[in-house]
Amino acid sequence: IAEKSFEASKNLVHLEKALKDYPNDIKAHIDFSNAFYGVGKISECYQLLIQAIKIDPNWNDQEARKKLISFISNHDLNSEEAKKARRQLSSILFN
Repeated sequence: IAEKSFEASKNLVHLEKALKDYPNDIKAHIDFSNAFYGVGKISECYQLLIQAIKIDPNWNDQEARKKLISFISNHDLNSEEAKKARRQLSSILFN
């Protein structure tokens, strides 16, 4: 995860533009979240994935949800960012 995220972080400007140009593009959300994770912007990473899940929770076999869970599991399950993201995810999936 970390290696892919680090590689993605090299393209932050390009990824930000792609998301700005196509705000409902879930793949752009996921790619940009990988970059944020790679540069240690964990909260931003989680929020992009939450946004992607809100757009379409089932996109590409729930890729955004799986990515969020993976990032949370590999970073810090008990961080405030993780707790907030888990609450938001539960709210989306169970409401």
